[in-house]
Amino acid sequence: TDVYHGSKEGSIVLQAQTDTGAIIYLYHAAPHPINEQTEGITVADTRVKYVFTGLEEGKKYWFRVAAVGSNRQIV
Repeated sequence: TDVYHGSKEGSIVLQAQTDTGAIIYLYHAAPHPINEQTEGITVADTRVKYVFTGLEEGKKYWFRVAAVGSNRQIV
């Protein structure tokens, strides 16, 4: 997965590696530090690239991407 700054302030682009068996990708962002009270954002999308917007400048975030196949397998 590639992560880079988007074209607008407060945006981050996640680009997953193309998985030929994937039918959907799950994109997740959560602010640092992660603990029991942390609330993240998870988005499902069929595209291999997703742009998170509205992120707070200068704040650290954790990101992850999962590819989901037709038999509900997750990579």
